[in-house]
Amino acid sequence: SAFRGCSSLASVTIPEGVRRIYESAFAGCSSLASVTIPEGVTSIGVDAFKGCGGLNSITVAEGNSVYDSRNGCNAIIETASNKLLCGCNNTTIPSSVTRIGDSALFACSGFTNDNLDLSNVTSVGASAFAGTGITGTLNIPATLVEIGSEAFGASFTSITVALGNPVFDSRNNCNAVIETATNTLVIGCAATQIPIDIKAFGYGAFSSVKGLGHVDIPAFVTDLGERTFANSDIKSVSIPEGITTIPTSMFHLCEELETVSLPSTLKEIGMMAFNQNHKLKNISFPEGLTRIGDYAFTQCFAIETIDLPS
Repeated sequence: SAFRGCSSLASVTIPEGVRRIYESAFAGCSSLASVTIPEGVTSIGVDAFKGCGGLNSITVAEGNSVYDSRNGCNAIIETASNKLLCGCNNTTIPSSVTRIGDSALFACSGFTNDNLDLSNVTSVGASAFAGTGITGTLNIPATLVEIGSEAFGASFTSITVALGNPVFDSRNNCNAVIETATNTLVIGCAATQIPIDIKAFGYGAFSSVKGLGHVDIPAFVTDLGERTFANSDIKSVSIPEGITTIPTSMFHLCEELETVSLPSTLKEIGMMAFNQNHKLKNISFPEGLTRIGDYAFTQCFAIETIDLPS
């Protein structure tokens, strides 16, 4: 974290003597435009360049024994594992890359669908593409069998999963990524039609999705994931009977949410569940509710009355 959050830092020269760049060393340096990794660097910590949204160029010096930026890809790739660790607005994903690391292109708002080639990728880490400028269609190839939480965090118009994928599917053209074995919806979009056999929502399944409007959560869904709709523009939601818990941060930063219908079966509202819902005016707590978690309704400025059950 040596330079973490230095948002005005525009350039940096890393000398040849440097061997290690520690965790979060330049995280949040949003004005940093280019980085060159010297030949001698053999260790780069987690999130070393996370949130450097102004990065347009990343180069690894020729002769580096651990990392490379093959084919002028504008990224740091771990050579032995073919894992893309850190990218930027102009990154192109080489066909030899098989893994995308956690937060690899986090907040690179200039990265678009034109460069999103996952053809040979088997694993995409948590928040790998969150906060990018990706829109359009998300195509999950048959090779991609591991997707981390909020891996994309983007607002797609459509989603497809290639036939033959052994882990995921998009059954009945539902415009979503479904984990086949557990019937869990892991990535959705505004065009998603939730299949009738879905049992659960994955962590952040609709996070940052725009164009949601009203959502009726179907009666057959029994498990609501954490951060399911976080930072989306959902306006109203009906939660079905049988649900007993609103998970942590489920509607965190849903600034357009105005109306919520809670089931009579609800027992617990999790931590930060409705945090910063600035337009939420009324919410009726069912009699069976026993616990409201920390910060559950923090900064819900529009709420006028609160009636707590016995």
